[in-house]
Amino acid sequence: MLFTSRNSHFAPGKAIRGGIPVIFPWFGPKDPNPLSPMHGFVRTRIWEVDFITVPEVGPATVQFSLESNEETLRIWPHPFRLTLEFKLGSSLEIVWKVRNTGRGRFQFEQALHPYFPVADIHSASVHGLHGIDYVDKTDQMSMKIDSEPTIRFTAETDRLYPDTTSDCILEDPTSGRRLRIEKKGSSSSVVWNPWVAKAAALSDLGDEEWRSFVCVEQVNAGRNAITLPAGACHYFEARYNFLNK
Repeated sequence: MLFTSRNSHFAPGKAIRGGIPVIFPWFGPKDPNPLSPMHGFVRTRIWEVDFITVPEVGPATVQFSLESNEETLRIWPHPFRLTLEFKLGSSLEIVWKVRNTGRGRFQFEQALHPYFPVADIHSASVHGLHGIDYVDKTDQMSMKIDSEPTIRFTAETDRLYPDTTSDCILEDPTSGRRLRIEKKGSSSSVVWNPWVAKAAALSDLGDEEWRSFVCVEQVNAGRNAITLPAGACHYFEARYNFLNK
């Protein structure tokens, strides 16, 4: 169900090119401070394994957690606790809880950034975002409307769709796969593929691997950032399910 680059850096402090990067507490660049890495700092952290259950019947479950510490507080001055629960069965289900463990409110952005494999990017398409405004990051952040019934890929694609809770379907007719992408607690979506030039500039992505994946992301960013009072918890859920399995 998930793509991972053969060139990915599996090393401490390095993001993995593929799988499902976990983005928090900001989406994209924050500021020129070297302590503020692209897409926040949790995607390169070591998480704790809270528990694993493997029942005789039904999905296996694994939960991870990550808490603020002195290092994270220097980067982003807010105490927090994150938990990620994965249910691994006929579908992949994820429940992400963000808890404010401090004494004041804070605002954050977040995303699950899954890389979904496709047999041929040229024939793949994404359904579910027709008629929704989006920010085109490949065209000077201009606002556009998705006027086509499906998103097809003919060049670099980097679109942020705010104010949408819609499910999406990724069609990959070359492989015969159809994937439903559902979400709750997320009010933005992103569709991304780097295409030729950007892929060549990424050291952790093979030059031709752009042909083999599409990212359809579940996001809260920009005007959909979340403000969380002290002691409160935000629930964010995603479910990925093959329709023809």
